[in-house]
Amino acid sequence: MLHAVILAGGSGTRFWPLSRAKMPKQLLHILGDRSMLAMTLDRACGLIPEERIWIVTTRSQASGIKQELHTLHLEKLQVIEEPAGRNTAAAIGLAAVRIHQNDPEGVLAVLPADHHIEKEDLFVELLHAGKRVAEAGWLVTLGISPTRPETGYGYIKKGSRIDSLDVINLEFDVFKVSGFTEKPDQETAEKYLRSGDFFWNSGVFLWRADQFMDEMKKSLPEHHRGLMEIGSLGDFPLNTDRVEEIYEGLTAVSVDYGIMEHSDKVAMIPANVGW
Repeated sequence: MLHAVILAGGSGTRFWPLSRAKMPKQLLHILGDRSMLAMTLDRACGLIPEERIWIVTTRSQASGIKQELHTLHLEKLQVIEEPAGRNTAAAIGLAAVRIHQNDPEGVLAVLPADHHIEKEDLFVELLHAGKRVAEAGWLVTLGISPTRPETGYGYIKKGSRIDSLDVINLEFDVFKVSGFTEKPDQETAEKYLRSGDFFWNSGVFLWRADQFMDEMKKSLPEHHRGLMEIGSLGDFPLNTDRVEEIYEGLTAVSVDYGIMEHSDKVAMIPANVGW
């Protein structure tokens, strides 16, 4: 089954002083009368039952997130509180362990809480397609065609088309990822734009929970050991001294750098969704 994992644990400083640690960007009404988290939840709820939507956040932001869920009458969502901010590899891994316990064949759709998407229907279609690619054994990311030489985003380099996926009759082309680049300088960003082979990294991912943890075991073994121990301690929420000790001992590393750059099973679907 498909589960949504919404990452809502950012530091909250991008729109300072409007946003801050306890009132981050995703809870602000930047684009109208609804928060960016509410709009993200609208997309998720149109695709997945409420009880299979998980929000990962920090303890300092949890009360604001829960108040937003109460206002939206979304009481069945699962909220996972990180004992400390340890970047996206640990946050996603924490959710993957919990989801795998409930659904051994579960697929995660990882969604940032603060994205604006113009073409909602196309985005949902891409998530459905990404689920099928993930079920075929790939770590999937959605890539955005760059419209300018942006130096503030990460980039994905497109590799060859994955012809073996033709058997599942997708409506979208899927490409192997041949590399990731973090926030290039202006000259490099202009080169990427001209080449046509580079896409913005959207931060939207799909993969099987079990495969993600297997990849983590290979590239981030300390994370894997720690998160598996946390998963063995019981149901969430976990507010024990041992959980805090394990989680706070993890290195803060992004999922891109810590896992995806080391895997040979990363696929990209171009996604021009008005991002």
